[in-house]
Amino acid sequence: MSWYKIYRFPLLASITWAIFILFLAVNFKQATVISVARKDILLQKKNSGVYGKFSFTLNISDHQTNNYSRSFKNYCISNLFLNLKKIENADSIYIAVSANQLGSKNQNKHLYYVTDHRLNVLEKIFHMISYTISNQILYLVIPLILTFILCTDEYKKDYRYINSLHKRLSDIAYSLIGIFILLVAIY
Repeated sequence: MSWYKIYRFPLLASITWAIFILFLAVNFKQATVISVARKDILLQKKNSGVYGKFSFTLNISDHQTNNYSRSFKNYCISNLFLNLKKIENADSIYIAVSANQLGSKNQNKHLYYVTDHRLNVLEKIFHMISYTISNQILYLVIPLILTFILCTDEYKKDYRYINSLHKRLSDIAYSLIGIFILLVAIY
């Protein structure tokens, strides 16, 4: 068999992860953390019209007509990172927003996260994963869908591996795809 048969499934699984990591890196690059006094901003939580009870949008606006917004899913792990009661009672809050307005509608800047304290590196990573999965999911699943379409043989019960390298690479690719799907499901 050809090298294409051996390497296409692991390669497409790797491309899925590479695109996810690229989106994370771009979001980290564009994020600017701002510290503001709680009394200088207006927090607004409203249920989204599209999903209704399954998601909500958080809007933050200040006196300089800057609007920051982000949608959150109600029943996902990403809500563990958002404690609105603590934020509403804090003296100052920290918000990470987009440095540019590229692709945003209504002159709203993207809101990556909002907290009542400075975040450590691990918390920033969890917040960025949450933002990336919740708000850029359509871009992330395109390579995953292509993997499922182009590699249908690998999902059959009677699929025959060419050699031990092919089996090992396919096992790694199954694990990568499974972890990615699990990450999307819980966030």
